[in-house]
Amino acid sequence: MKEILPDVWETEVERPFPGLTTHAYLVIRDSGNVLFYNTGHTQELDRMEQLGGVTY
Repeated sequence: MKEILPDVWETEVERPFPGLTTHAYLVIRDSGNVLFYNTGHTQELDRMEQLGGVTY
């Protein structure tokens, strides 16, 4: 994962289907972290836990 904006993290690229490229995004919030989309990369899930986990 890399921080692309203050408190916004982007996962490695995924290609779930031919022609589709996507990332998951974790937004760090005091009221609970928000995950947009999901990732199949186990190391990314570990990093999310280090960043406070996913609340929503």
